[in-house]
Amino acid sequence: MICRLANYGLHLTIIILAIFVFAAAHARAQGTAGTGSHAAQERDIREAVIRYQMEEWVRQGDKNEGEVKNKRDKAIAKQLNFQVFFVSINGKDPSDEFLKLFESVPRTIKKRSRAKMSSPNMEWVTDKDTHQPGIIFSAGKIRWTKESEVEVEGGYHCGSLCGAGELFTVQLQNGRWRVIQKRMKWIS
Repeated sequence: MICRLANYGLHLTIIILAIFVFAAAHARAQGTAGTGSHAAQERDIREAVIRYQMEEWVRQGDKNEGEVKNKRDKAIAKQLNFQVFFVSINGKDPSDEFLKLFESVPRTIKKRSRAKMSSPNMEWVTDKDTHQPGIIFSAGKIRWTKESEVEVEGGYHCGSLCGAGELFTVQLQNGRWRVIQKRMKWIS
């Protein structure tokens, strides 16, 4: 009888250990799958941030250019309504495939490496090829706050005194990532 109880206790211990090992392995696999799916979604998240910035700039630039009355303000509005947009992802050039995502934006879209500062005295971002003024939009570090919500560091740079760092809150809505809020971190 004592032998049977000892065997029963040993079997019970083995079963409990097996359950713990299985549960730990399952939890580890779930964590890996979640991380992998996050990585797969990061392109879509950064696209949402870049698209949001571009579309907002186009909308405001076209509006400002159409509303100003005097010649001086019209010239400033025209200068800031950039026709060339550059893209930077984590401080680097995006892939050609990523740039194709913005074909519907009514501007010329190029990689960050195609931009340069125009002159030592009045440093504006310009296109290396056409020398047109432009603006660099960026999307960088992503911080997951919820399974369907993230914060993304980003912003724009168009000259030595023309730029901003922003924090975008991006949420998954109906299968698409959308910017739902932006907060200014700095501006020049």
